[in-house]
Amino acid sequence: MCASRKTSRARMFAYAADHNALVLPAHLPGHGAFEIRREGAGFELSGWAPFSRT
Repeated sequence: MCASRKTSRARMFAYAADHNALVLPAHLPGHGAFEIRREGAGFELSGWAPFSRT
């Protein structure tokens, strides 16, 4: 993965973890959103909120 994508993703995950924000991924399989939290030096998906495709 290119450095700018890794940096951008880490910045977005950090913001979401620090602000309790849901992440709505555009490039992951499935339909839904997830919560993320900090885990050590990285991040961990802490909840998945599925929703129906309309």
